[in-house]
Amino acid sequence: MQVQLLGINHHTAPLELREALAMDKTAVQATLREIRSDAAIGEAAILATCNRTELYVSTSDPLAAEIAMRRLFGRLARDRETLVDAHAYLRTGGEACRHLLRVAAGLDSMILGEHQILGQVREAQSRAREAETLGPLMHRLWSAALHTGKRARAETDIGMGAVSVALATVSLAERVIGDLRHRSVLLIGAGDTCRLAARHFADRQPSRLWIANRTIDRATAVAEAFGGEAVVFDAIGSILPSADVVVSATRAPGFVVTRDMVRSAMAMRPERPLVLVDIAVPRDVEPAASTIEHVFLYPIDAVQTLVDRSLSHRLGEVPRVEAIVEDECRKLMAWTRGLGASSVVRELAERFEHVRAEEVRRSLSHFHPEEEAFIDRMTKTLVSRLLRSPITRLTSGDLSPSVESAQLELVRELFALEPQRSTTEVDGGAV
Repeated sequence: MQVQLLGINHHTAPLELREALAMDKTAVQATLREIRSDAAIGEAAILATCNRTELYVSTSDPLAAEIAMRRLFGRLARDRETLVDAHAYLRTGGEACRHLLRVAAGLDSMILGEHQILGQVREAQSRAREAETLGPLMHRLWSAALHTGKRARAETDIGMGAVSVALATVSLAERVIGDLRHRSVLLIGAGDTCRLAARHFADRQPSRLWIANRTIDRATAVAEAFGGEAVVFDAIGSILPSADVVVSATRAPGFVVTRDMVRSAMAMRPERPLVLVDIAVPRDVEPAASTIEHVFLYPIDAVQTLVDRSLSHRLGEVPRVEAIVEDECRKLMAWTRGLGASSVVRELAERFEHVRAEEVRRSLSHFHPEEEAFIDRMTKTLVSRLLRSPITRLTSGDLSPSVESAQLELVRELFALEPQRSTTEVDGGAV
């Protein structure tokens, strides 16, 4: 059995196809059970995120498995198999395993080194287990992916720094005032950037999170999503004295926060720092506000500089992460080859034992009862000695993967070994 992957992601597929193949938890489990019913498929797991849909299976018939996987993707994409064929990628064996390990390490994400993917890999493993399509091979593969992702983040700086404008605003605020718990945050605007910033700030558990917008309904929608409070634009001046961080991202034609507003607010909070992050173009915060004592104003250029530096640093960590991926991939491939050899050895031993036992049974009628035990022991010893040399060679691990695979297949063919379909369920322990 070997791993095979069919997938699409933000690198290869247009939004139209990514949307068509998007799956929630229920759809993932239904799809897993459907593909598992195909005779060519042993085990299966699906990694489904906003930017990728990847189907991983184990199979002893790669061509038949590919046909089944493409047919399934085509149907899920509303019978657009041609579109799937044009944008999907197929990986088999070690390349499929290496791909998943790179994904878990953050090397294939839209934002290099992002943390969310590791949780998504863990969730994919859980969903396959719940669907009862996670057998020994897939269990080991996904556990290896999680281990690789953890190593990448523990041993390198691939996840360090802020590489999105929204996250950079949080990083800048934390540089000035430290821990954001028990701090108050005001977000001005309710567009995509402010919504993402609201999520990052909410994760820091501030004491208050205000969302100000000209359209109160939009402010309310963002506030309700992240446990904040919606306020009207006219309330900005009255909130400033209580705010520790202000992030503004509107399309207003003039200044939303003026120098006079900031000076009045600071007069009510002497020596208490105020962080202003202006990510709007044109600017929302009057530049002269930066001249006021204890006010820290960061325009969009400063935010982008931080993003660029963080991204540059992460790019510098890529070779180290790739080395970790290769190390874990080697371990996984060695285990996979051992699994294949162990299967052949077990089947070979079972075949010889079956023949031995059958012949002994046939012959025992010609011997006295006291001779039966001796004959049974002698024939078992004989079979064991005959198998010792081939088993040692099969499990030595000295051969290249391609030669070893060919050797195992030759043994299967010579002795007509027919492995049973692998199990589809294992517990959460080691395999």
